[in-house]
Amino acid sequence: MRRISGPSSGVPPNNIAGAHACTIKCQAQPAAVAALSSTVRLHVTIRRLTPSDVPKVTPLMAELGYPTNDTSFAERAAAVSANPDDGVLIAEEAGDIVGLVAIHSFEMLHRPGRLGRITALVVSASARRRGVGHELLSAAENHLRSIGCIKLEVTSGVSRSDAHGFYAAHGYQEQRVHFVKSPAT
Repeated sequence: MRRISGPSSGVPPNNIAGAHACTIKCQAQPAAVAALSSTVRLHVTIRRLTPSDVPKVTPLMAELGYPTNDTSFAERAAAVSANPDDGVLIAEEAGDIVGLVAIHSFEMLHRPGRLGRITALVVSASARRRGVGHELLSAAENHLRSIGCIKLEVTSGVSRSDAHGFYAAHGYQEQRVHFVKSPAT
């Protein structure tokens, strides 16, 4: 069962790892997603990140491949909290934070509507393959649709083949053309 609650917090900056990122676009296929979770019975709460969650979340960022410290992560999360449409949702099970998803959105110029982007989704190694990722993705998609996003994207490193299979099973299609540049300092 999934519950979404809690005060708004923030999210870390975009987690695209240089030229090693690809973008996956959504064309939902609900039947495929329902088949994935039909046998899973979770007791997980999906809610927004709060400042007191930061020490439990930074190890998840390291599992995702983005090690950080509590102070740095808290600063980035606070910087994003000014936009209530963006955020970090966490999955909590028996008092432990077992996953997170970072969501962002913005208006598109070339077409009406908003673009929703998922820039980080991680489930702790001990909680994988039990439906936690499905619940986080579902909550993120529901939030993004509720604020008018007509198109959804997921960023995922090229080497993350398990993640790519997960997104494909949830109706996302891989699109390889994606260019990234870090501005000169």
